[in-house]
Amino acid sequence: MLVNKKAFSGTFNINIVKKILDQLYENGRLKRTNLSGKTGLNYNNCIKYTNLLKMLGWIAITYDSGCYIIITQKGKEILDTLYNI
Repeated sequence: MLVNKKAFSGTFNINIVKKILDQLYENGRLKRTNLSGKTGLNYNNCIKYTNLLKMLGWIAITYDSGCYIIITQKGKEILDTLYNI
């Protein structure tokens, strides 16, 4: 799998990952714009993080009556681990 290195260059903040996973856990599913607003990220940064989390298998994207992001079981396990650190 080819990865665009520029898309993930710069800093990576685990607290942002925690916010994203937490919002998805609490809300069940969110559109990208709503997720961006609830986490306080600008849209482009939110997309970069969601692309990374999707690649890791921590979130998934569903296309039922719109494009929604959901947390996976693996993402729930990671979120639990992040809260226990």
